[in-house]
Amino acid sequence: SLFAALASNTSKSPPGSTKAHFLDSSQNTMGAFCWNGVTGFINAFIFDIATIVSVNNNSFKQRKMAIKSSTENKTMMVTISSPPVNAFSSHDLIEMNDLIEKASFDNQISVIIIENEGKGFSAGADRKEHGLDKEKLEIINDYLWKLSNAIYNSDVPIICCCDGFVIGAGFFIPSSSDIVLATKDSYFQMPGINFDVLVGSAHLGRIIPKQRVREMVFTGERVGVEEILSYGGISSIHEDKKSMMKRAHEIAAKIVSMERDSIKVLKKILNSNEPVDVNRAFKIEQQLTFQNKKNLLD
Repeated sequence: SLFAALASNTSKSPPGSTKAHFLDSSQNTMGAFCWNGVTGFINAFIFDIATIVSVNNNSFKQRKMAIKSSTENKTMMVTISSPPVNAFSSHDLIEMNDLIEKASFDNQISVIIIENEGKGFSAGADRKEHGLDKEKLEIINDYLWKLSNAIYNSDVPIICCCDGFVIGAGFFIPSSSDIVLATKDSYFQMPGINFDVLVGSAHLGRIIPKQRVREMVFTGERVGVEEILSYGGISSIHEDKKSMMKRAHEIAAKIVSMERDSIKVLKKILNSNEPVDVNRAFKIEQQLTFQNKKNLLD
């Protein structure tokens, strides 16, 4: 079983960027403390639940691109495909972020559907890549925040289809999306308390009531999608992926039939009505997590 990354950073990239942007301390308020010599904190901060993978001779093999995309009828499909547990590499996060940002400004795209292949939606970031590579870890932290922000603030609605486990860093994607669908055996889990990782509650609060979020993050226990459906955090639960994707495309077709500019403004209105700025809250969570880890190491 692999522990995957759950952290992010707060540096921002210009819309449509297609290159990896390394942290610039002049623009990034988080970089100064996230990388200031606290190796133990960094290792703990990126822990999640996925698959533990050994790193031999301080090297790793470059993986094939795990983010697939296609566009048809003004609907862009984004597919996470990184077996065995759909753990994200730094390149995967960059690729997905760039896809979402570009689609947001593309008048030929009116809706985005995010799905997964394999047995789970995502278990976080790929530890075999960043375990001994600070530079890769830096990119992962940076782009997890950027991706969450890009999804939440996209000009077009994003439908997230979860098939299987949604653990740690993986839950930032559906929790940042506009509409969430799931298959019946899927579940969400935030096990960070087991590793002194204290981020994620603000995003969870978008789909789960705040008192239940407290229990979830205090205990690290999983929550089934039937329960989240009862709170209204998931729109529908499906017997299998095929029926889930059928429903996703039905919703997408209705959105495509609407005026894109009106949908764009409506999404901004809906975001402005939310009581918590999740992206700002994420930064605060990171700051407090860092301080707590530093205190534990002293």
